[in-house]
Amino acid sequence: ALKGPLIYTIVLLIGTLIWFRGSPIGVVGITQMAAGDGFADIVGRRYGKKKWAFAPDKSIAGTAGFVCAATVVTTALLMLFSATGNISPALEFSEVLQKVLLISVFCGLVELIPVWDDNVSVPLAGALAAKYLLDI
Repeated sequence: ALKGPLIYTIVLLIGTLIWFRGSPIGVVGITQMAAGDGFADIVGRRYGKKKWAFAPDKSIAGTAGFVCAATVVTTALLMLFSATGNISPALEFSEVLQKVLLISVFCGLVELIPVWDDNVSVPLAGALAAKYLLDI
């Protein structure tokens, strides 16, 4: 309880306080961790028979689940916040979807690296990628 869940909660709190509603960077960082990492665990445990050779505790199915969930949830939240005026300027769906898919793939790969706790590395990678790819 003092490792993953505590770190997750601290990162979620910091991300929410600093940027969540007004910045796509915060939305991306938090949703990549929350939706992507959370769904990767569920899918990986259920369907994750085939593991990555370089990350034997992670499954290919889990990574695919990460990318799918992170892309859908991040895109949906960005479009919602754009439509309600919380993110300015207004975002174009097709452009956002393409960029978020790329960010999700990047974060899915970062999640496979066992150097840092993924509750820290994934939102940082997502926020950094959003800063450069969404250029808002």
